[in-house]
Amino acid sequence: MTAGTSIPKKRRVNRIQRFCIHDGPGIRTTVFTQGCTLRCWWCHNPDTKPRAHANSRLWEIDTLLDQLSTDERYWKQSHGGITVSGGEPLMQIRPMLAFLEQCGKRGWHRTIETAGAVPLTSIQQASKFIDLWLWDIKATDAARFTQGTQGDSQQVLNNLRWLLEQNQSNVIIRMPLINGFNAQRAAWEAIAHDLKRMPRTVPLFILPGHECGTTPADCPTSPRVDPLITQQACDNFIAHGIDANITW
Repeated sequence: MTAGTSIPKKRRVNRIQRFCIHDGPGIRTTVFTQGCTLRCWWCHNPDTKPRAHANSRLWEIDTLLDQLSTDERYWKQSHGGITVSGGEPLMQIRPMLAFLEQCGKRGWHRTIETAGAVPLTSIQQASKFIDLWLWDIKATDAARFTQGTQGDSQQVLNNLRWLLEQNQSNVIIRMPLINGFNAQRAAWEAIAHDLKRMPRTVPLFILPGHECGTTPADCPTSPRVDPLITQQACDNFIAHGIDANITW
């Protein structure tokens, strides 16, 4: 936080989820923030999209920190920590900075899951307080990305490029594989092409799509992405020299 500015004392949280093992190293406590800059039709946390929701709560940051600290013994044993997800955590950038800074002062490992669809200044400011980035890449073709998310793929790529060039934090790319959106070779080739042009290479994990599949109208009854397609996607990235794995 810059000198002379008031520190925000509250942040809006959708929910707190404990004993998470897929949101960073070790056993983690994940804080799902309220609000998102994208409108992905397959979103599995749709209640986090609006800035406010009946289930969300405006937390005093000190109270939230004290609530999370009850899990600290689990983090120490497993080398885990706090993960902030959403929605889009970097939407609430000023309270987010204050929260992450205080987590760091308590010695907690800080992971953030972001789609990167925020102003570059938000990435730059947050980079001082984040130990691990879980960066979602949904598509890099501009038309495909906009059709599926109502966002700007170039903003996401530019932000990722800055992070990989200017900041040495650990970064993991995560790609949700969704029927009717990016579960085809053309999408994988475009993503691989753009990742290979980044300042440094980082691991990529494929997340097979959930039961929201083929089109928005079919959700949630359409089928999960075929495991064979998922493996083909992984093999495609490996063939391009990218360290790719699947999170089943």
